[in-house]
Amino acid sequence: MAAGGWAGRSASRPASPPGDSRRRERVCSPPANSLLAVASEIEERYFERREIKAALDFARAGGIAVHRNFDNYAGTRSPRGMRMDRPFLHVIGLRPRLEQWGRGHGLRPEWIQPEKRRGVAHYDVFGEFAQRLIDRLQRREEVRRHFALFLARFESPLYGQLAQGIVADPTILDLAGRAPRGQPPANLLFGAVHYLLLKGLGHPLAAYYPSVNTSVLRGEPYPAFREFCAEHEGRILDLLATRRVQTNDVARSAVLLPGFSVVAARAERPLALVEIGASAGLNLLFDRYSYDYGNGNVCGDPESKVRIECSVRSELVPPLEMPRVAWRLGIDLKPVDIRDTDQALWLRALVWPDQPWRSELLLAAIRLAQANRSEIIQGDALEVLPRAAAIAPVDAALCIFSSYTVYQFSPEQQDRLAAVLEGIAATRDLYRLSFEWHPGEESYLELASFEGGRREDLRLASAHDHGRWLKWLDPARVLPGP
Repeated sequence: MAAGGWAGRSASRPASPPGDSRRRERVCSPPANSLLAVASEIEERYFERREIKAALDFARAGGIAVHRNFDNYAGTRSPRGMRMDRPFLHVIGLRPRLEQWGRGHGLRPEWIQPEKRRGVAHYDVFGEFAQRLIDRLQRREEVRRHFALFLARFESPLYGQLAQGIVADPTILDLAGRAPRGQPPANLLFGAVHYLLLKGLGHPLAAYYPSVNTSVLRGEPYPAFREFCAEHEGRILDLLATRRVQTNDVARSAVLLPGFSVVAARAERPLALVEIGASAGLNLLFDRYSYDYGNGNVCGDPESKVRIECSVRSELVPPLEMPRVAWRLGIDLKPVDIRDTDQALWLRALVWPDQPWRSELLLAAIRLAQANRSEIIQGDALEVLPRAAAIAPVDAALCIFSSYTVYQFSPEQQDRLAAVLEGIAATRDLYRLSFEWHPGEESYLELASFEGGRREDLRLASAHDHGRWLKWLDPARVLPGP
């Protein structure tokens, strides 16, 4: 990211000679990374064709409205002799603001089209430059929405303060937008910064992180966060490109356990477990942990160092019989090797820095897993699942489960997963247990059972994202009759 984006200054580019249309085209199509250097004090927003009134209002209020126009001019030449290729945009704004924006993109002031009767001027932009502009602003809005969801949903005071600053900061939104598609940009950016601080990278920002400092500085952390991102942009970009959100949240086992209990009761057999997106495989070891659901409802290994508390917020108590596990296997695109201290540190970095109980649980589970490792296959679950099902013991109940993994799949991948499961269910009984994030809704524990060629879909519980509580639903619908 160029310095102009961080400092809020526009980077000017030399104008091309008036008669050199070839050089002018190069000026109007700067390198993709220069688009990140837009002066952050100018708010930009993309508008579709039908949103012209909203675009004009936004521009009159001082913003830069990037409005998609009709592509009728495609293939013709502009008055400056440039070929106009799709897409075609009007970049609209008050003239002083538009000139400032144009300087940041190498556009000359004399190329601005006059105000006429609408009180705002505009640039005509098209082709590759216009497409990059659309892509950047649409991606920025996607990232902004994700941080807004993060702000509304998750219980981290520190990350709440940071998210509040990020949603109004185009530079940081664009930085987070460099996360690969399908990866949650807020989690990945926060994880990258937390990881660098845990590694010992010295910076005033560390004073706001309880996971790094026992004496936490109070106040507004966002200026220090933004400064940290500017100083260590290269390291952050490398982490965004090479790491994945693989939060192995051990407390989610408290939500999964009643689901496993239901499966074992229905099948009347021990379980053969396959986890999609297993990360380090910590939830595969759910039967090695101790659980306390309140009101004397305890289960699991009383000697376990991994002690999980989960309150039941319903009159109905979930089934808590610990099932026997005959076989277990994890699948992950990039499994986490907890014997590697750096990979284990990345798992810790994905935990909110002001939620120490989650970090303590994670570290206890890592120590247990180092002595009781589960087999994890590296690969795409959509390709590996049929092979995994084929080697699972036939005298065990095959249960394929996931927690906060499939929400990262594209709609096409989710359709493929459904088809893969249907294919497996055609050869043997199958139970699909999922605890997944539903944006704008509660998180649900759901079971799809494929027994004797018949499918039944059940919603077992709603639950806290990190397993702090659950509400069990009507057990008459999920347990087999006499």
